Amino acid sequence: MRKCPNGKPIIVLVAEILIFCAIVCAIVVTIVAIRNHIVSNNKEEVETTTKTETTTEIELETETETEIVEVATQKEVETEIETETEPQYISLGVYTITAYCSCEACCSEWSLNRPLDENGNPIVYGASGERLIADYSIAADVGLIPFGETVLINGKEYICHDVGSAIFDNRIDIYMSSHEMALEWGVQNIEIFKVVER
Repeated sequence: MRKCPNGKPIIVLVAEILIFCAIVCAIVVTIVAIRNHIVSNNKEEVETTTKTETTTEIELETETETEIVEVATQKEVETEIETETEPQYISLGVYTITAYCSCEACCSEWSLNRPLDENGNPIVYGASGERLIADYSIAADVGLIPFGETVLINGKEYICHDVGSAIFDNRIDIYMSSHEMALEWGVQNIEIFKVVER
C-alpha cells in the first residue's frame, strides 16, 4: 500500500480530507439557514412597517415624481436653449467679397420685369428660389457654400440664397438694398466662417 511522505497510507489521507469537506459543508449550510431565517424575519418586520406607511409614501412619491418631471423638463429646455445658442465656427479661409443690388447694372436682364411689393419696391428672388434680404442674402459658389448655408462675415451672419456669373471659388457677393450701398462696400478680402449649429 502506498504511503504519504508523513507515513500515513494514502487512503487514510483521502478519508480525512472527505471528512473535513463534509464538516465544512455542514457549517456553510447552517450559516446559510441562519442567514435566511434572519432575512425572513427582517422582511416581515419591514413589510409590516411598510404597510402602515404605504398611503403616505404613495402621496409623497406622486408629488416627488411630479416635481422630478417638472425639474427634468426645465433642465431639458435649458439644455436645448444652451445648445441652440452655441454655434460652432469653422474657417473657410479668406474670400474676396463684393456687393450687388437689384438694379440693371448689377443684375442685367435678371432685373427686368420683377414683381413689386406694396411699397413699389422690386421683389428679388435668388437662384435658390428664396426672396433676397438686403445685407443678409449672399451669392456664392454653391459648390463651396450651398444654398441655405450660413456664413459669418465680419461678425455678421449671412445666408447663401443666390449665385452669380462672376461668383465662383472664393468670391462672395452680398445683396444690398441700393446700388450706392453696393458701391460703398467695394471689394474687401475677409476671412469667413461656416456657421455650424450644434
